Formats: sequence, structure tokens, C-alpha cells
Amino acid sequence: MAEDFWNAGKLAGESVVEALLVASAGVKLGWDGVMDKKGRQVVSQLCANAFVPALVFDKLCRSVTLQDVVTWWTLPLNVLASILGGGATGIGLAKLAKVEKAHHMTFLCASALGNLGNLPLVLVHAVCTSENTPFGAACEERGIAYVAFGMFVATLVQWSVANVLLAPPKPPVRHQCELSEWTARDAQPGGTTDEGAKEQEGEGSEKDALIERDEIEVEVPKADARPNVEEWKPMESIGEAQKQTRERQPYAGLLKQLLTPPVLATFLALFIGAVPALKGLLYGAGAPLAPLSNAIAVVGGGMVPSLLILLGSLLSEGPATSTLQKRTVLLIVGLRGAILPVMGMGFVALLKVGGCLPPDPLFQFVLLIQHTLPSAINLSTIATMHDHNALEMSSLLFYQYIAAIFFMPAFLTVYLKIL
Repeated sequence: MAEDFWNAGKLAGESVVEALLVASAGVKLGWDGVMDKKGRQVVSQLCANAFVPALVFDKLCRSVTLQDVVTWWTLPLNVLASILGGGATGIGLAKLAKVEKAHHMTFLCASALGNLGNLPLVLVHAVCTSENTPFGAACEERGIAYVAFGMFVATLVQWSVANVLLAPPKPPVRHQCELSEWTARDAQPGGTTDEGAKEQEGEGSEKDALIERDEIEVEVPKADARPNVEEWKPMESIGEAQKQTRERQPYAGLLKQLLTPPVLATFLALFIGAVPALKGLLYGAGAPLAPLSNAIAVVGGGMVPSLLILLGSLLSEGPATSTLQKRTVLLIVGLRGAILPVMGMGFVALLKVGGCLPPDPLFQFVLLIQHTLPSAINLSTIATMHDHNALEMSSLLFYQYIAAIFFMPAFLTVYLKIL
């Protein structure tokens, strides 16, 4: 039995190393200038608008049923508990350690949001395909279904709340009072300022001499000359129109940020997956729209390598280029690597004592895995897409995934033992 634990831990470590090896291709592309800032933004947009929605829709719609929505409710609850627990603990640690204000949102998102999509799928595959797996027949099919069903809460939070939190702060807007002050100060008859008057006094004697020799022409300014304030009117009209739009539709911008393509794909997958007639059009023997579902799966298959290459290209500049303090990095590594897994074991134990869990040990194993993951790679995608704190986020991910090579096998061994 101890040998089985070691094999499971070794497979978990190998999966993390494999991800880092794929990311090394991004490092090479970054060094060669292929994945520069502009290239990273393009790949980020592709992931957010094509690869991620396709993968989420395919995995979730393929595995979920109406009965699963009712009986597997503890999976999304556990994900939500992991997010809230990580976020609350992260806020407390940020205040105690006095994390830089500019990095508060980056620290919060890295604390709360784990890699609840790709890495659990890899871990379930590794454990279920190993010899003498303790989870019985059809292990991989059941495990992937559990992981995919729990993914939708994380997807909603990552591509909605995190998308808002990781966006750069809005620049200050010029108000009408500033325009009025500019007009009153600068639109004076004669249109000169004190500084301009001094320059004119300095040049007066030279100009007078030239005028006396008729070498230049004198241009007499009109008494009512002033700056063309009309040029400001279009800007005022635009600002007023935007203000009126915000007053009429105060939540329009927020809804647009929340209803991102991955979020919409999640809702669509849950709806189609819960209706057998609709699901039968895409999946199953003789499905008439099987080519469409296969095409969606092909597009979704591009997410994992794209995200890892994107992460590697960000790391190609080196973690030292970020402005994070060492204690900030250590806090995140310790929180997600050691503190949250222990908290997760306590929460899952409460669910088990309360009789809220199915008898399948694999179900409980997936619940525990959800608390034992480094931060989501999607956070790097979102930060790069916004071009805000991207290097800081990639540095946090870099150190976490290095530390995960040691933390994850240890906790997987404990989980397999207690189950």
C-alpha cells in the first residue's frame, strides 16, 4: 500500500513537471522575441474568447446530467468554500504582512483562485490509470465528470470577479469644473499668460529694431482674440453622453465584464447537459451534430498548451523583473501549498460527518484535490489581457508551481491513506 502511495505521489509530481516543461517552450519563444508583449496579448485574447469557452463547454456538457446537478451539489459548494477560504485568509495575511497596496488585488486573486480546471484533470488521469488504483472500474470517467462539474464555479469567478479585480484602475477624468477654470484663466483678451508676457518683453527690443528697418510685418491682434474654446465642445458632448448613459444603465458595464465568453459557455453547457434531448444532438452514438461537438473539442484542446506557453513567455523575463517583495511570494507559496490543504481536509471532514457526501471515495478525493492546487494559470491570462501586474502574477505562479512539485505529492499521499 505504501508503494501505491509513492507511485501516486510520483505521478502527481510528474504532471507538474510536465506542465513546466511545456511552459519552457514559452520561455524560449519569449527569449527569441516571438512571444513579445503584443504576441502575449493576442494569445491571451485567443484563450479568453476561444480556447477556454470551448474546453469548458465540451467537458461540462459532455459529463453533466440533470441528476448530477441535484446529487453533486457539494462539488461547487466545496469550490466556493475553497475560494472564500483562500480569499479571506489571503486578506488577513496581506494586512498582517503589509503587502504593497499596488499588489493587493493580485495577492487576493492568487490566494483565492486555484487551478481547478487543468491540473485536477491531469491528477485524476494519473491516479486512475496507475496500476492497482484504489478507486475501481471506470475511475477516469467518473473522476473527469466530478472535476468538470466542479469547474463551473471556478470558471464563473475567474472570468467574472477576477476579471474585474485584475483590471487596471481607471484614469482620472477631466471634469467640467476644470474646463471652466481653463477657460476663465486662459481665454483672456489678448490670450497671453504671465510667462508669455515675460518672453515678449525679452524679445521686444529686437522686434522693434526689425520693425523700424521694415524687415518684418506687424500683425495687429484683434481685441477679442482668444483660444478656440469650440474645440472642447465635442469632448464635453461625449463626456455628457457617457454620463447620461451611466445614469440610465448603471450596471451595463459591469454585466459586460461579468458575462465573459467562458461564463456564457458554462451556463450554456449546464443547460444543454441537463436536457437529454439537446445533449443527444451533440454527444452519444448517432448524434447528428457530432461534427460540431468534435470541432468544439479540438478548439478547446488548444487551451492547455496555449496557457502554459503564455506563462512561460511571461517567465522568460525572469521573476526578478517583478516588483513583488520576497515575503509576498513566500506568503502565497505557503498559503496555497500548505495552509489551504489543511483547511480543506477539515471542511471535507465536516461534509462527511454531516452525511453530505456520496459513498464514492473518488468523489471525496476530488474534493480534497480542489484545496491542494497552486493558483490558476488563467490569472496570468487575465492579467496579461489587461496589461496590468502581469509580471507580478507570473512570478507568483512560477514559485508556486516549483513548490507544488514537493507539496502536492505529499498531500496526495495523505489523501490516499485517509480514504
